[in-house]
Amino acid sequence: MSELHKSKRQLIELNEQKDLELSEKTTTIRSYLDKIVHLTENAAHKEARVSEVEAELGRCRAACTRLEQEKEIIERQNAWLNEELTAKINSFLEMRRKHTESETDISSKLADVSIMLYYYNYNRVIIYFEF
Repeated sequence: MSELHKSKRQLIELNEQKDLELSEKTTTIRSYLDKIVHLTENAAHKEARVSEVEAELGRCRAACTRLEQEKEIIERQNAWLNEELTAKINSFLEMRRKHTESETDISSKLADVSIMLYYYNYNRVIIYFEF
């Protein structure tokens, strides 16, 4: 019987040792599961953040495209306005040149008429005094 008690005690000790190992392994497995859950949550948060950033990037690209189109439109408008302004300036300068020439011509004719009037009046006075 003593051997039976001894064998029983060994089996109980072996069982306790196996229970202890099983408990340690269970704790280790729970720790691993906690890490897996934590890493999975982190990965999900990072994936959500990547999706947000990609959506923002898409919005930024669309805004950039819109701004480039607006820039092209403004550049075309500026080019047209510059052409119009250049044409108006050239027209103004040509008109100014013609008016200056006309004014010079009229001033010259006025001077001629003034001289002629002077001589006419002078000759009239002379003729008047001669009679």
